[in-house]
Amino acid sequence: MVPVGRSGFATGAAEGLNSPCRGVWFVRVRSEADMEFLTPNVVPVLAGPMSAFIALLPAILAALGGLILALLKPATMKKLAQLLWRQKLPVACVVAVVFGLVYGLPMLMPGGGPEVQAEEKGAADWPMFRGGLDRRGAALGAVGPNGGGVNWSYTEEFKTFYSSPSVVGNRVYATSTALTSFSDSGAILCFDADTGGVVWKCVPKGYRSTFSSPAIAGNRLVVGEGLHVIKDARVFCLDIENKGKVLWSYATKSHVESTPCIWKDRVFVGAGDDGYYCFALEPGADGEAKVLWHVGGEQFLDCETSPVVVDGKVIVGLGMGGKALVCLDAESGKEVWRLPAPYPVFGPSTVAGGKIFFGMGNGNFIEDAETVMAKELEKMRKAGKSIKEMAEAQKTLGPIGEIWCVDLATGKKEWDFKAKRTVLGAVAAAADRIYFGSRDGFVYCIGFDGKELARWNAHAAIVTSPALTDTHVYVVTETGKCYGLTAGDLEPAFEATLGFTGPFLSSPAVARGRVYVGSQDDGLLCIGQHAEAETKKAGGPCWAGYFGGPGAGGCVDGQPLPERGKFGWRFPAESPAEGEPAQIFAAPPAHLKGQLYVPVSGARKGVLCLPDGADAAPEKETWFAEMPNGVTQSPAAVGDTIYAIDGQPDDAKRALRCLDAKTGVARWTREIAGDAPGMLALLDDRILAADGAKTLSAFDSDGQVLWTRELGAVKHAPAAVETMIFVSVSEPPALAALDRPTGKVLWRVKLDAAPQSGPLLRKGVLLLGTDKGVSAREIVNGAERWLAAGGGVTGNALALDRNRILYVSAAGELVSVDAENGAVLAKVPEALPGVPPLVSRGAVLFATATGLNRLGAGEPEAQLWTKTSWLGKFTSPPVLAASRVYFGTDKRGWICAKAK
Repeated sequence: MVPVGRSGFATGAAEGLNSPCRGVWFVRVRSEADMEFLTPNVVPVLAGPMSAFIALLPAILAALGGLILALLKPATMKKLAQLLWRQKLPVACVVAVVFGLVYGLPMLMPGGGPEVQAEEKGAADWPMFRGGLDRRGAALGAVGPNGGGVNWSYTEEFKTFYSSPSVVGNRVYATSTALTSFSDSGAILCFDADTGGVVWKCVPKGYRSTFSSPAIAGNRLVVGEGLHVIKDARVFCLDIENKGKVLWSYATKSHVESTPCIWKDRVFVGAGDDGYYCFALEPGADGEAKVLWHVGGEQFLDCETSPVVVDGKVIVGLGMGGKALVCLDAESGKEVWRLPAPYPVFGPSTVAGGKIFFGMGNGNFIEDAETVMAKELEKMRKAGKSIKEMAEAQKTLGPIGEIWCVDLATGKKEWDFKAKRTVLGAVAAAADRIYFGSRDGFVYCIGFDGKELARWNAHAAIVTSPALTDTHVYVVTETGKCYGLTAGDLEPAFEATLGFTGPFLSSPAVARGRVYVGSQDDGLLCIGQHAEAETKKAGGPCWAGYFGGPGAGGCVDGQPLPERGKFGWRFPAESPAEGEPAQIFAAPPAHLKGQLYVPVSGARKGVLCLPDGADAAPEKETWFAEMPNGVTQSPAAVGDTIYAIDGQPDDAKRALRCLDAKTGVARWTREIAGDAPGMLALLDDRILAADGAKTLSAFDSDGQVLWTRELGAVKHAPAAVETMIFVSVSEPPALAALDRPTGKVLWRVKLDAAPQSGPLLRKGVLLLGTDKGVSAREIVNGAERWLAAGGGVTGNALALDRNRILYVSAAGELVSVDAENGAVLAKVPEALPGVPPLVSRGAVLFATATGLNRLGAGEPEAQLWTKTSWLGKFTSPPVLAASRVYFGTDKRGWICAKAK
């Protein structure tokens, strides 16, 4: 049911890769009529290189063996010992240094992972797949996000999560996958739900990549192990109050992709071709797992579903081999009733209102119905079946999906609902209706009576389970999109991109106003936030000013940067006639809630509003707010409000302007001095503006001045904590801390030269761009802690990516600095000075003379992302919005680049 590699996944009746049902296969169907098939073969990603390596292996081993024998000769060993003795002092120093680096350095400089907060007690358990009988995939009373981007992502040790997260209080539990042609490993992890910090990690000996999701009851966690090809997968029970200590494990004779169900003092779980098991939750007197009953054999084939237990009855499904829904007695395992089904039942059962709802159909998590049909027919051909028998079987193997409603007490079918393709995920049940997604690309809402109430086209297959709150339903598609739909009419209300590389098998979980979900290459993600009133005082998502604010790196929605890019569109669509003035886009835009607010000067003067995420150039702008002077600095945006300062020093009639984000109409205007730097930054409760040549002022959301402080020329955005604001002053060069409520100077230190960026705050340390590199300073007095002399910072901004600081130096290098100790980690050539790097999820995009280069996390060299030289020179740094890159050029105006 789940992948065993990353060769890809099949669509249509063409070529299919990765059959999780019975190993990895490669099948080409030329036509259904002639039924020509190729023999199934394993298709490892590294087949070509491995063949060459195996051919050379004997020679390599022979050479290594000869070298080892030569080194082990007595004469050689004697000479080596004499040499080491003569150099005993240097050798001793080297040994001491190595020992210190290996053992001492981690103690002096511990890792900089996200913090872990105290555990919240008393939260509801998550004892089965999707949390409860109704399979809603949401914490009790949870609200889901209606905005925001990525809050955190975990990719440090594992990048692949096929399991569906389980959320209890402020803890998130998930299993991971690390599968290559040479290794197979995984782990059971517990995260802080708010920060993404790892609370604990359990890696039992030999634990493999896992699809099964954790079930939690009290202080116990139970989970399976492995993917579909495993034949000896285990079931584990952990003590979550003792850092995930293993209490017991049990080895089955098949795979355990099923998520366990904990009921009272028992655990129920499916083990593929080894049937269904019932274990005691606590270990036996000998400390081992205690099997209470087990059903298997010919009557229980393909036991993949996650059980549900209600009123002493265990409801389970049977896949390809069994095709049935079965009710078992929870105490004895005795079969109570069995309901045959026409198609494999992979979807877990949902119980609500005395009814059982479950999905079925042809196809699995990786392969569509056509690919599965081709393999089944090939099996029949090899078994000697006749053409007539194969043709008859083909009638039941095509694309189809159904939802059945069954009476819980009797096991009698009450109605069915047909979809065009299989339903693999669990059905989420509300008070009088159910929600589910299908491989046909639709999200459905139907009543308890089987009548369709609404449907929505996602334009991509859905193999995951929806998450349901009182107001919204959240789904993940095969193309890596997460959508939030209104529960009443399935209208889109939220959208996020999880990544670009599939498969996406993890179902979303909703809690704390956020969505938690796994991905193939982008780790475990926490996305979105809920804001009833997204005003400045109430918080909510915002674009804080230049490049998104301190450390934002030109991206605040956390959407992934595509692997490759291409030109998308330009605005305006035509260049001005020769001799006519052009629009100039001299600063990055603000991005918020599906809109770009672009500063414009030259032929037009003001702020331009354009929609983001469009595949083609918008036919017309959303609005344009005209101003007396051109806008050459980034606007700031929050909720339904835009802030902008027009003009440059020596321009007349300059002002700080507050605009309505929907219409561009001015709400209020506050004049600023003609010689003011015009820096603009947004905090959660105030606007900061350099409104005079030497003054910084704080305004409330109504434009009233809270305080004004004479500091000198402030050209870069400040950083802030709850009680303090930190400001870099260009003339005279200084770094200062102000009291946030009053603006009073708390401390001020002189700098040797004008700062090249505003301060960035990270873990109680201020990071400042200078003409030499990055300076780390104490928050209490501004004293320098360390200096990373990687070359002078350009582009007016530092970008922060987890534990790295990134910037472009005056020497034309992309510089990476360790944020913990200031070590210069890398310098990548060809970067364009003056254009800061764009950062998203570990990937970095930086400008060169040729175009935009992309440096992925862990990649040794940057690759050309897209060529831009034909568009002209950059006039503003690139920003990322909805996985599209936007920037200004001097020849073609405003540019959108999108995924190639």
